[in-house]
Amino acid sequence: MKNTDLLSRAENAWLGLEDFRQTRRRNINYIYGDQWGDLVVDDDGKVMTERERITRHGGTVPLQNNHLIKIVHALTGLIAKRSTMPVCFARDADADEKSRMMTNALQTNWEVNSMRELLVGQMEELMQGGISVVCEEWGSNKGEDDAYTFAVNPDYFFFESKMNDPRLWDIALIGEIRDYTYPELRSVLGSKTTLNLKEIYAPLVNPKLPGFTARQTMSQHDQMDFWLPADDRLLRTYHVWTRQRRIRYRCIDRRDPLQPVFLIEESDLPAVEVLNRGRKDNPIIVEPTSDDVWHFSLLAPDGTVLQDYDSPYGHKDHPYVMTAYHFVNGKIYPFMSSVIDQQRYVNRLITLNDMYINSSIKGLKMIPKRSIPRNMTIDEFARQAVEVGGWIVYEPDPTGAKPEIITQNALNLGVSEMLQLQLSSINEITSVNSSLQGVPPSGNTGYARYAMEMENSSTSVAALTGKFTEFERNIARKKMKVIHQYYQKPR
Repeated sequence: MKNTDLLSRAENAWLGLEDFRQTRRRNINYIYGDQWGDLVVDDDGKVMTERERITRHGGTVPLQNNHLIKIVHALTGLIAKRSTMPVCFARDADADEKSRMMTNALQTNWEVNSMRELLVGQMEELMQGGISVVCEEWGSNKGEDDAYTFAVNPDYFFFESKMNDPRLWDIALIGEIRDYTYPELRSVLGSKTTLNLKEIYAPLVNPKLPGFTARQTMSQHDQMDFWLPADDRLLRTYHVWTRQRRIRYRCIDRRDPLQPVFLIEESDLPAVEVLNRGRKDNPIIVEPTSDDVWHFSLLAPDGTVLQDYDSPYGHKDHPYVMTAYHFVNGKIYPFMSSVIDQQRYVNRLITLNDMYINSSIKGLKMIPKRSIPRNMTIDEFARQAVEVGGWIVYEPDPTGAKPEIITQNALNLGVSEMLQLQLSSINEITSVNSSLQGVPPSGNTGYARYAMEMENSSTSVAALTGKFTEFERNIARKKMKVIHQYYQKPR
């Protein structure tokens, strides 16, 4: 069976995030890598990187001075320092023991998943890309069945929503691209599948390379494609979860004190009618109702449905937990995007200053030819003139010609003032000042003032840290529900 319409929806959702992916890659380059990689048009109309344009036309090597990484380190350090273990609270006073057991189970699983390390990485993602997303699944890892939290690469992620709710509760489709080796995909589908994977993927996989030898494919993310994996020996799949509205039936059974209200499918109606025929009083009341169901489809690139089922989880939701910041008018504006242009201007200023210093006159020697001794060549005279303790013996020229040294002081172009303005703007825009970065105060700064600056800086980034704290809490909630559903014995 094929579902090309659903695959087309997934593709459109992924293509709709192209601006987000480009912004994220640019931010990552500025924070961690090449800050001169922006494409520009030179005077001849040729498209090239800004580094190439300066090298070709300016005759110098462009410089960069990274002032963004310290902001990322400061805020991720703040999250790492505040990191705590999740705790389950019981609403009912009689459920303290169950609350304690769930807390122990959740905290143990938190350590198994190395959540502290994963959350630091997700905080970096939220700042540089604007999206943090993980997948909370019940599965097997290293031979142990448990609830596992997997980071999702935003380049492979897609979602479809009305983009009205900042909490993203209006998502109608969500999923990711996953690439498998042939044995891995067979394992995912299980031994009972009747699908012929070799036939489905025959036009897409290089037949000369049936195996897969691991190699680094991270550099392929910049050329990310919806249809083709980074390695032509991998099998591409699409994990797509869709929200579906279905008619179900609410049943009210007054004779059942444990579960007086429950939902059934239309196929279960005959069984309820049989029960009601055997009752003379208090029959089961049946009412139609509309219910949301999250449905999973595992698709191949040709639209073939490899797997298809409703959410198996007790929470009846998809397995993803995500947050976006800043999320304004349906678009994502990453936190670090606001200072990228300041960093770019800083690089231009220090490069301009370097070019001006290199082009200014420094110790230029003007030597009249008649003042050079006749027994010396120009090169010999030049070497002797700059040698420490050197001697030049010559007969004075009747005209009195003497060497002249010219030094031109560099003019003040205001580079240092503009540079200081841009550096201070970076801290002001992000609200990450020196106190939040852990820079020791000057000798005349009192403790109270330093503490106040630290508190004010923390308040300015409270919206970002609060957004991430809620994201962390949502992971814990979904993880707790999965643990409660699947744990069959104490651990």
